Amino acid sequence: MYFFMDFSLEGNLPAGGKTTLQLITEDEVVLMKTPYAQWAKAPWSNTRSSLQSRLLEDRFFVRHYRNISCMRARLWEGMTPMSGGQWKSRKLDDTAN
Repeated sequence: MYFFMDFSLEGNLPAGGKTTLQLITEDEVVLMKTPYAQWAKAPWSNTRSSLQSRLLEDRFFVRHYRNISCMRARLWEGMTPMSGGQWKSRKLDDTAN
């Protein structure tokens, strides 16, 4: 979470350097804590939770952290950041692709 916030607020990349993408503004940071029902347009305006509360929910965080952790480990080893099953389901093992 720290690295994501460092990237989105400051633009720092994990390998060093800065991103050229647009960063989150101060106004948008406030919206991360505010429930969607108070500021978002339909269909998200029916959601009573905020982005921050959803990110801090255990089931959301653990599920996504595990996926990111596996991808990071594969990238670190110089491997494709997807499982063999995903690779085959997307037909990337076909020489035409």
